[in-house]
Amino acid sequence: MPDGSTQDKPQEVEQQFTQAMTEVHSVVPGVFALFGFQLIAAFNDIFKKELRPVEKALYVLALLLLASSAALLMTPAAYHRQVRPHSISDAFANLISRLVAWAMMPLAAVFPIDAYLVTRVVAGRVWPAIALGIAMLLLFVGAWFVIPTRQRRRKARAHGALRRRGHEPAPA
Repeated sequence: MPDGSTQDKPQEVEQQFTQAMTEVHSVVPGVFALFGFQLIAAFNDIFKKELRPVEKALYVLALLLLASSAALLMTPAAYHRQVRPHSISDAFANLISRLVAWAMMPLAAVFPIDAYLVTRVVAGRVWPAIALGIAMLLLFVGAWFVIPTRQRRRKARAHGALRRRGHEPAPA
């Protein structure tokens, strides 16, 4: 979301790397905590008794999506240690940013599935669970993908308008 500033400030590669790794470090603990809870849920009696076979399959799907998100988030550390343990580059900082963005995609699907499953067990009904799952999906897709995409497009349009008028903005 915009912070009030309209001018981007270029970052050195070290700053890009630090920023990207800070983002990874802020997401990883939550993903692994959620993964632990997901694993425990399968051994709960409610899971065995209350969930229908299709809902158990949804649970497994959520677990796989969460594991893929974790794998994408852990990739920068594995890559850095094996490929460039003593250096960083713009390409590596960009790779980290892309991996974090890609990790958000499967993670954004986990929350709606979990919301559906928990609501279905608590309410004992499918329709409220579906409604909450859809609401969660819209929330996560909107916050993590729609808003940033709109902002990026708005920025690109403004940049294009400045170029057409002969005003070259500062490098981004």
